[in-house]
Amino acid sequence: MGNKFIFSPTIMAEIIDAVYNDVENPSKLEDFERPNIEEKNTLNGITQDFFDNVIKECYDEFYKIDNFLKNPSNVQYQKKYAAIVKEIGGAVYAKILSGENLQDILPTLLNYAKLKSSNFDSEKGYWLQVFSYYMYVNCDIGKKK
Repeated sequence: MGNKFIFSPTIMAEIIDAVYNDVENPSKLEDFERPNIEEKNTLNGITQDFFDNVIKECYDEFYKIDNFLKNPSNVQYQKKYAAIVKEIGGAVYAKILSGENLQDILPTLLNYAKLKSSNFDSEKGYWLQVFSYYMYVNCDIGKKK
């Protein structure tokens, strides 16, 4: 069970830059609650405490990301997001199947991206974390059932 990820954080940095620059004018925020999140957390090794105190604290940003990615004028970023999800999703899923839990996998993923790209200063590093949790809650990565 290695902790190594192999992906280019450059795509993630481009998406984060676009969302980061767009958040000053977010569209109407929609409800981001996800049904069956407790079941998904159990499947992926996310404790309720971690979810409530770390992941759920990012929900305001999730609204912004969700609205940004759903905006038809951002189709180029939708495609980039889909590519990064495919790139990361398989590696994350394989680690979960080998017995690791997502609560431990995500920090490793974030550290890898920060080491590979100088684009993630402290504030954008925070957005990298938010994006990884968004991918999870949006059911783009991790076990679904």
